[in-house]
Formats: sequence, C-alpha cells, structure tokens
Amino acid sequence: MPITGTRPASAPTEVDSSSPSLPKLKRTLRYTVRALWDYLGMVCTGSFLVFVSVALPMAGALKMLPGNVRLATLALLLCSLYVVIVSPLMAGVCLMCQRIVERDEPSLSQIGQGIRAMGARAVGLGVVHIAGATLVTANLVFYGALGGPAGLIGGAVFLYAGLFWLMNCIYHFPLLVACELRILHREDGGPSGLKAILRNGLLMTVSAPGFTFGLAVTIIVFGALLAASGVGLALVLPVGTALLATQATRDQFVRYGKLPPQPDLDTPVEADVWKLR
Repeated sequence: MPITGTRPASAPTEVDSSSPSLPKLKRTLRYTVRALWDYLGMVCTGSFLVFVSVALPMAGALKMLPGNVRLATLALLLCSLYVVIVSPLMAGVCLMCQRIVERDEPSLSQIGQGIRAMGARAVGLGVVHIAGATLVTANLVFYGALGGPAGLIGGAVFLYAGLFWLMNCIYHFPLLVACELRILHREDGGPSGLKAILRNGLLMTVSAPGFTFGLAVTIIVFGALLAASGVGLALVLPVGTALLATQATRDQFVRYGKLPPQPDLDTPVEADVWKLR
C-alpha cells in the first residue's frame, strides 16, 4: 500500500517546464532553518539514528579489512555501504522531512516506514548515483594522468560534469518520496519509476541552475563545517541536508503548480478560540 500524504487532488504525471518563475534560495534556506528549529529534537534524534546506523557497519567492515588494504577495496566498501545502507535510510529520512516541511504530523517512525516502502527503489537510485560518480572519477583520473592541454581540458569538462551530477542528485531522494506519495505518478495512478526521478531531477537542475548551484554550495560548505565539528556530523548533518533538499524540491513543485504555496512565515497564526454558547 502507498504511503499517504499531502498532494493536490489531480497531479499530472510529469513536471511542466513552462512556468517562468524561479525558486529563491534565500526563501528556501529561511523555511529550512525555521523547520529545523521547530523540529530540532526530531532532527537531532533522527540524525543520530542515521549516524549510528551508518557508522557501526562501517566501523565493523573497516575492522575486518587488513592493514594494507588497497584504495580500490576501500572505495568498493564505501560504495557498497552507500547503496545498501545510506540510500534506503535517505529515502526514509526524506519521507520524515516531507512531513516536517508540510507540518503533517512528522514522526521518527516514518524513517522506518519509508525504508520499508521505498527501500528497493532507493537501492536502485543509489546504484545510479555510484555509477555516475564512478564515471566522473574515472575520467578525472584518466585526464589527470594524460596531462597536457588535452588532459587539462578533459579534466575541466568532467570536473564540471561531476558538479552538475551532484546538483541533480540533490533532488533525487525527495523526488522518490514524491513518487511514493503520488505527487508524481504514471497515467495509471502508480508511482513513477527511476527514469521519471532522473528526468525530473535533470529538469529541475537545468531550469534553475543558479538556485541548484546555490543549494550544492550550501550543502558542501555547511556539511564540511558540521562534519568538522563532530557533534554536527552526528546530530544535524544527515537530516539537515535531507530537509534542505526536501524544501528545495517542494519549492520547485510550487513553481510548476504541483503543490500549493506554503504560508508566509511572517503571517500570524490565528489561535482557535473556544466559546460557550
């Protein structure tokens, strides 16, 4: 059974690229910081659960490796952990973040719910991520060893290709959640597949390159700062980055008319008034 969630009554199968309005990075960051603050306890607890779920298997696997392990073996281990563990976890975390962004009764249990519902597709998405990263890395190594003008030009091309691939990947797990919630769906009402996720991620990146580049820079800079702090790596980074990606994807959906705009943060909320009659 699909996971239920907030979506418009009639959502088209694909994103319509005709809308001229662009999402604003400042607004996306503002809404993300507000959601992070409002659900700080959930963000910290969820991040710690993800951190432990990744760190323990990684530590165990590294402990079993010999001391003179080759770099290729270590890279294969890290890629396997990303595909098998990180990708399903990110699907579940993004489901929880979607509920946080919508203020739709989020809970930590939605991480497990998302893993059960989207785990297999998340693994497939992780394989695609690793394949893209491997292709870019192999070409960077090749052109770096080639040297000369050809190596410089080829290296620059694939360096930009790697950045472009990273920009695409920002949207992929939130789009997977959108497919599960039928915000994106096939003509028969079923969830869209990996091709639709990749296609719509590419469309969102190409149609708003400045916005997406700003997201990538924000994730890299603040991710490095949080990782360096140690505490931020365990308590903020996993859910914080997923929350930013989810908010950015939602802002893109608003642009294309897939979801209604969120209320302005400065608009006062009217409290319910109980009266005796």
